[in-house]
This record gives sequence, structure tokens and C-alpha cells, in this order.
Amino acid sequence: LFGYFLPQEDISIGTIQLDHIYLAMQWEAEAYMNGDPDSYPPIGLSFDDTSSPTAIGELGNTYYEVTHWIQPDIFAVNNEGMQFAGSHDLLGDIRFAGTWNRAQIDQMMAGNPQNAQQALTGTLMIGDVAFSDVAFQGWLGD
Repeated sequence: LFGYFLPQEDISIGTIQLDHIYLAMQWEAEAYMNGDPDSYPPIGLSFDDTSSPTAIGELGNTYYEVTHWIQPDIFAVNNEGMQFAGSHDLLGDIRFAGTWNRAQIDQMMAGNPQNAQQALTGTLMIGDVAFSDVAFQGWLGD
């Protein structure tokens, strides 16, 4: 299981908005767990500063120029779901606990993101603010 999980509703604190949760491929996770100095944690969160300027990417997509990448201090991924906890200088403590919708994960892995609108559902805590029952669309990426 790998890919991007896009929130289906607005998750933001002020102008800082969650763009996606990233889950690495198994080989990437193994490299990290084996101590490869060039690897990244297998889970990450990307937040956009929606007050920052925008630009146009190579594929014609609009993106915010200021983003915040959060790498959890601890995490767990299993057949039921994922959990992680970390902190960020601007956002404070960040925690997530979610469960997979296996049928929608199968659709995601088959390249059908339109049928994976609730591939992951859970609760995200950003500081003292709880976002409960948040649904995430599963997407494999470009």
C-alpha cells in the first residue's frame, strides 16, 4: 500500500491547510527502517500556506509556493489503518489515527481514484483542534 491521501473536506488552521498525507512504497519504507541516510520517513503530511503566492507547475497545476512538510516522530501502518504523531514549529503537536476501507483501497490500487473517495477515514489532531471522521481519497499519484 502506498500513495497519497487527499482530504475530502477543508482541514486548516488559519491559512495553513492540509494538502495530503503521503505513504511510501514498501521498498522506501524498508530503506528508512534500515537506516539509509538518503531515505525519508515512510509517512509525511504536506500543508499549504494558502496566503502565499501561487505558481504553475510543469503539468499546468497551480500550487502554493510556501508548504510545510511534517515527518512524524512515531508511526504505525498495518492492515487495519495507520497512526502517527509528530510536531511542527508552527502547527504544534500533530496526531492521526485512521482506518482503511479495503474495498476502496483496492479501487485506488487499480488506478480508480474516483472510486476511492473514503479509502482512509480517521481523526487528525493539530494542536488542540480535532478534525473527526475525516475522509481521504486514495490516489496513486502521477
